Amino acid sequence: MAFKLVYLSQQDPQWKNDLLGFGDPGDTLGMYGCALTSVAMLVSGHGYSETPKTLNEKLKGANGFVSSAIRWDVVNKVHPQITLREQVSCENTDAPLAKINAALDAGQPVVVRVDSSPAPGLQWHYVLVYARKGNDYLILDPYPYQPGTAKEDLLMARYSRGNPLERSIQQILFYHCSTQAQPTPGPNPLPETGLRARVRADVTLGLNIRSSTDTSSLANLVVNVPAGTELTFTESDAESKIGVNGQWVRVRTAQGQEGFAAAWYLEKVGGVTPVPVDPTIPSTPDIKRSRPSIGAGLDNVPMEAPADKRINDNSLLARIWNKYGGLLAQIADKMGFDPAIAVAILAQESGGQPYGADGRLIIRFENHLFYEYWGKGNASVYNNHFQSGSPTWTGHKWRPKADAAWRDCHTSQSVEWEVLTFASTLNDSAAKKSISMGLPQVLGSNFGILGFVSVQDMFNAFVASERNQVVAFFDFLQGNGTTATNALKTRDFRTIASIYNGAGNADSYGRLIEGHYKAFLALQGSKLPVPPIPPMPVPVGEHVRVRADVTLGLNIRSSTDTSSLANLVVNVPAGTELTLTESNGESKIGVNGQWVRVRTAQGQEGFAAAWYLEKVDGVTPIPVDPTIPPVPTPVDPPIPPAPVPPPEPVKVQVVVKANGTKVYSTASTSASVVKTENANARLTVVESAEGAKAKIGVKGKWLNVKATNGSRGFVNAEKVRLK
Repeated sequence: MAFKLVYLSQQDPQWKNDLLGFGDPGDTLGMYGCALTSVAMLVSGHGYSETPKTLNEKLKGANGFVSSAIRWDVVNKVHPQITLREQVSCENTDAPLAKINAALDAGQPVVVRVDSSPAPGLQWHYVLVYARKGNDYLILDPYPYQPGTAKEDLLMARYSRGNPLERSIQQILFYHCSTQAQPTPGPNPLPETGLRARVRADVTLGLNIRSSTDTSSLANLVVNVPAGTELTFTESDAESKIGVNGQWVRVRTAQGQEGFAAAWYLEKVGGVTPVPVDPTIPSTPDIKRSRPSIGAGLDNVPMEAPADKRINDNSLLARIWNKYGGLLAQIADKMGFDPAIAVAILAQESGGQPYGADGRLIIRFENHLFYEYWGKGNASVYNNHFQSGSPTWTGHKWRPKADAAWRDCHTSQSVEWEVLTFASTLNDSAAKKSISMGLPQVLGSNFGILGFVSVQDMFNAFVASERNQVVAFFDFLQGNGTTATNALKTRDFRTIASIYNGAGNADSYGRLIEGHYKAFLALQGSKLPVPPIPPMPVPVGEHVRVRADVTLGLNIRSSTDTSSLANLVVNVPAGTELTLTESNGESKIGVNGQWVRVRTAQGQEGFAAAWYLEKVDGVTPIPVDPTIPPVPTPVDPPIPPAPVPPPEPVKVQVVVKANGTKVYSTASTSASVVKTENANARLTVVESAEGAKAKIGVKGKWLNVKATNGSRGFVNAEKVRLK
């Protein structure tokens, strides 16, 4: 059916005062409902009648909001025939006009975000783009109240702000409406095919039967059935999907409950050949690559280990090998290293799990990375919702509302997905770059190293199948160049660990991988030829001594990073004898800028600054280059004195006028609300006094303030007066 223009306004008196989603009081459709109204126009134009009021209620019932922010993908729960194909953020890049044009030419309008005001900063506003006109786009703008059919509006005329078209759009939501609604299991029985399946015995947490294939929450859960439960298929092509990752099948329980089940957790029981019907489940999105995968041409190689090389053991290492050994061995052989190393890394990274019990990808969200990719440019919003400890990769917490209690990010996969879903409403690309994904737990930010065009392509590949994840693991190793391939070939576990997790914990992490490796070799026995293990660095018998002039003692560290004491193993006094644990350590002794691996008499190991050491046992130290200035006595670079803080600036306070006002996270009425302030509330201005006083009481100006609850944000300068 062709798309039909249906104009709706967020300012319509029928719903303008309705609370939007789960927002704070004052978060009304009339004030913040542009995104919801744009989606309502899109849905209605495809023939599924909705108003902002009805869609608001339906999405709330499907847990479709984070506070007052719409969860774009949940529209599919309310209208299964409408699917979010892609979300593109382009605040700092040109909008992909060719992709927008292709969607419009196919009769698929797109929701876009623009800047609604010429005021400084970005004032978010969403409109619906439905057609091209010359070098511009025709839009349905949800803000004006124009009863009946809207007048013709052009995006550039209203929202370009002097920018070209490709820089006038900051975000794009690509929805796709199928020509026929996806059948949703309901009270009318679907025809049975006679084919039955059973929930696999190893699905220890049971299998979720859902009313749709959306796994982002449990709102669509029909029932959870235990391992061993037999189910009847209600679609004809189900047999080919059983055991295939990323495939879903429609099923019915013995009690008549119907829904979708993850096919990769099912096994066949038996039955008759089904009668063909038209497929209705959308296919996996196209996955774009910038270079061929190392797995190219190996599509027919079985993932499982050959029967004669399987290991009869229920340990984690054996399960990984038995499940993926066929493909692991083929690609590892292609790269020239022992596949046992691949088994060891996968065991350490994810415990061999590509997907959770609910069928969703195993992920870990990293707050500190989301800060780097998005938060530092949007600090006030980020700080309202995310926290990190010190170091920043620890102490991760989040909250969906600025006044809610802080929650730990890493308590369960369900919580990890909550955090990702929320972060995606702020910036989808940055959110996906900030997660480790699937079986190999590779960060989304590495999509280019793996050979994907975008992080969304990487995410789609990992969601689609565990085979893709296995291949992507090797793409990541290959993408790190000769450093990685040489480390794999020589079994340099420390370097392997540093590539995967950084140099900070490379020693301990490398020992863990090496432990898995050796344990797997023991399990293998004589199943495969085992290449000799090159000797790891061992004490070479050379002793060194901390120089007598090192009066503050010498720090032994787990890495060579001297920026903090977080990696301190032990401080040893002058005169302490240490044993070198690397073969080339002797040549470094006394040389400025060199570090050596050492062991104390108590067995503590780490790195020591070689220029504070001297040889013992009668060996003459290697002369230090006289052109290098002498090193100061402190072991680490001296900590500079704390700067004297400048005089405390004069703080300006303002008073909220009679009608009260809101404090926003950014200088925009479309931003989230930090605090609603009553009349006469006193706010502290946190920008320069001179600049602030010039703006107080002026229409269209914004002040950066501290609200009465201690949060920082922006207030309309017209709404306050000088105290």
